[in-house]
Amino acid sequence: MAETNQSLARGLTILEAFSRETPELGVREIARRCGIGRTVAHRLVQTLAARGFLEQNPETLRYRIGARAFEVGHQYATASGVEDAALPILRALTKDHELNAYLGVLRGDHVVYLVALQSRGPIVIRATPGSRTHLHSTALGKVLLAAEPEARARALLAGGPLPRLTRATRVEARAVLAELAEVRRRGWALSDEENIAGVLAVGAPVRDRSGRVIAAVSGACPRYLTPDDRVAGLADVIVDAAARVSRSLGFAGAPAAVARPITRGRSPARGASRC
Repeated sequence: MAETNQSLARGLTILEAFSRETPELGVREIARRCGIGRTVAHRLVQTLAARGFLEQNPETLRYRIGARAFEVGHQYATASGVEDAALPILRALTKDHELNAYLGVLRGDHVVYLVALQSRGPIVIRATPGSRTHLHSTALGKVLLAAEPEARARALLAGGPLPRLTRATRVEARAVLAELAEVRRRGWALSDEENIAGVLAVGAPVRDRSGRVIAAVSGACPRYLTPDDRVAGLADVIVDAAARVSRSLGFAGAPAAVARPITRGRSPARGASRC
């Protein structure tokens, strides 16, 4: 096992304790969540705050992630070039197709958003750059899982019961794993009201020069505006967008799989035009 620094590991654990659900934490709660003594937690929090990785809310006296943490995290996207490559293409998705558009990467057992853009459509964005979302219920997550070896994908889903976000969420790991074979075959993933009720999303992989999947692009729109006979067309749009991002990163491989219609037993929505 590689030698590690305990203080540094504890400091990183403190940063990982913050989430969208718990954006602010007190020292006592940080100590409890991280399994460390209150005195040690206080000293580490003060160090992180002094370097800008945490900041204290002057009203509540609780701590939240500081600007420096965002700056350091943002260097990933800058270094890889994936955010710069994807941004104009995602903006076109929001403007031309009225899709909420996302770019995400696999980090640990979650998806981390690099980009989240709001369209003029009725869906309100709940994601922000740097926030995390689930692998098993999102189109981004399924794409990223499908790019992993099966043993690795299985391990990523084995951390405990999969949370049920909606009535349609697959909560058994074997059901999600079975779906990944279809994602690999057709080149895109579908989240049909599995992450947010009433929202359909399609995701596709972004590849670097070597062909390795380094990120995923997705577009989301209201399910009632997307009858089954339009899902394949939406998939074509997302696959094309992801392919253009990949080409801008130097990928020159074979085109992605052609989207195929799917059937989920729904009748087309009247008057649906575009997402």
